[in-house]
Amino acid sequence: MDCPRCSVEMSEIAREDGPLQRCAECGGLWVGDVTDLNKILLHANLPALSSIPGFVNVDEITGPCPACNVDLVVVDNAEKRATESYDTCEACGGVWVDSDADDPAPELDAKRAEEELVGFFRRFARKK
Repeated sequence: MDCPRCSVEMSEIAREDGPLQRCAECGGLWVGDVTDLNKILLHANLPALSSIPGFVNVDEITGPCPACNVDLVVVDNAEKRATESYDTCEACGGVWVDSDADDPAPELDAKRAEEELVGFFRRFARKK
């Protein structure tokens, strides 16, 4: 699978509940199955993705879905208005989260990848 930002091959991060994909160039993470993301969120005492408020930003153009090449849609935080956003594929349900690191580590283990996802969605779900 290619990164929707950098168009380079992403590496797979093996996990018991299903793999994640990560771009070594930009540090972004791809979760191909929203069920896997919901498990990560619920284990961190966060609500399922469908319960976290956000809105689709139809004005923002983004890259292709790594799984099915459909254009990804941007979901902005409903409270902060675009200070946090993620991309999702309306066809396959995958979710892309950009890294907030200026210089992402070349490799990441499953635990650290899950921590990055949880940290992002904690910020995304936080109200003003």
